[in-house]
Amino acid sequence: MFSDNGRNFVGAKRSLNEMEQLVQSQLHNNKIAEALSIEGINWKFIPPHAPHWGGKWESAVRSVKLHLHVGYLSPAHMLIGRPYTTVPDGDLDQVPANRLDYWQQSQAMLQGFWKRWHLEYLTSLQQRPNWLMKSANPKPDDLVLVKDSRTPPASWILARSIETIPGPDGLVRALKLKTATGEMTRSITKVAPLPVSETLFQGRAVC
Repeated sequence: MFSDNGRNFVGAKRSLNEMEQLVQSQLHNNKIAEALSIEGINWKFIPPHAPHWGGKWESAVRSVKLHLHVGYLSPAHMLIGRPYTTVPDGDLDQVPANRLDYWQQSQAMLQGFWKRWHLEYLTSLQQRPNWLMKSANPKPDDLVLVKDSRTPPASWILARSIETIPGPDGLVRALKLKTATGEMTRSITKVAPLPVSETLFQGRAVC
């Protein structure tokens, strides 16, 4: 790679050399391998056809899709503020400002803004009052209709609950169902309970 002797190119070369030394360091690689082996990966799946279980990440997916329709933005722009192909800058949060050059100062300002943006502001936007409303927990042997946005309600499949799947709070969040053709798992928001001999309607017991 050839270039003139601009200060930005000299600084870029120094940063790349430091990164190369870090990657080639056996001690550094051993620490990474040890941390990964201890932490491991616990992969959890949400029920099929229940994207709302994804909560904030599904909301972020929708936001990204909207922006992708109007301009060149990759998912990385929304997640980390830059394309994945760019070389990441080191964390400058703890470095005194008088030790930073002009480029590093601008990057430190960007990192500080991004940290406060996603820790203090973004988390305050997502409110889900619907999930605070209490309702009766479904039970095994309950009859339900499996909702399907592609078909009218009259065509929804009839199923019987054979197992309840509670969340960490003890409330039922999903059901294992038995239908005429097999078994499936659905979120409770994707099923419509059928009335029994006595059910609650608008706070009153009716038959």
